[in-house]
Amino acid sequence: MRLQVMFFNAKTDYLPYYKKFSLDPKDFKKVRDVLRAIKKKDEAFDFDASYPLVRINGLVARGDTSVQEVCEAVGDEWVMEPAWKYRSFDDLMMDEADFHEAYKLIEPYATMEDRFFYASLKDIHYASATLEFDKEYVGDAVLVTAHRMIAKGNPHKEAILKAISEDVSGLWSCEYEKLTIGGKDYEKEIEELKSWAEPPKPDLLSKICAKLTRSKEVPQIDTLQEVPVALYYANDEIEKELKKRGAWVVSFSKARRKAGQSLIEVNPELAYKKGAAVLLDAMDSGAELLVCARAEDARYFRSNFRHFERSSGREIYIDIVAYEELETIKEEIK
Repeated sequence: MRLQVMFFNAKTDYLPYYKKFSLDPKDFKKVRDVLRAIKKKDEAFDFDASYPLVRINGLVARGDTSVQEVCEAVGDEWVMEPAWKYRSFDDLMMDEADFHEAYKLIEPYATMEDRFFYASLKDIHYASATLEFDKEYVGDAVLVTAHRMIAKGNPHKEAILKAISEDVSGLWSCEYEKLTIGGKDYEKEIEELKSWAEPPKPDLLSKICAKLTRSKEVPQIDTLQEVPVALYYANDEIEKELKKRGAWVVSFSKARRKAGQSLIEVNPELAYKKGAAVLLDAMDSGAELLVCARAEDARYFRSNFRHFERSSGREIYIDIVAYEELETIKEEIK
């Protein structure tokens, strides 16, 4: 394994820096074993030995995650960072006050069993996709715990729902994505939790602005020869087909990340931030055309395109099409 490991001391360093290490994956069973090996090579390296958490290539892993599972998920070149860099103060060590603060929202209605369950979800909390865009977000873990409490018959259902959805960046800021290596996918629980709550209604001005905003047009494409193309939620067959047509397929980190589609009606400003992040990632990676496997995603990006530019404060120079919209030029390129 080739590792790039983040080092940072809040007392002495202005910016984080990375050190490289090479290890044989066959020598290690768990992620915590890798962390201990790094510590052995560099005594200055620090991590939470009691509950190791680390972000590897953008995904959060616990100390008991198997090395084999990590390699299957991200390969053998690892960039290792704190589970949330924003709260790092000493290498992988983090200030976890936000994790404990979030629990206070549901604590009045929780049992000791609920408390232990929440404590086991620290990786879920710091893997929350929304934290990238909203540092005040309460985290996915408290929502998962709230769902469990209600599903088990907690008599304070309405109070719990109110606590996680009103006056906080909570339930209606959540667009759940499983960004952990291993562990459970909680998308079903989050969606059920939302079905129990009353969604916020967008104000009248937001509705009017949304209707008056001009959509980005479907581009006229004559050829894909040597066109830098980014693929959104596309499978291997689509990538293979576009390469056959001469396209240059560009990789980008948010190719399979949600872009606010489920938030547009309940939290449009957050949706605009997320949508802009996907488009800018594709553009900054060199793409001139974004091809969406799902037609509804292409429509979403085009219809909200001006909002994405406004939210990001940048002009976005990328065309957007659905894969099915490319069928009209299929025969010509063959």
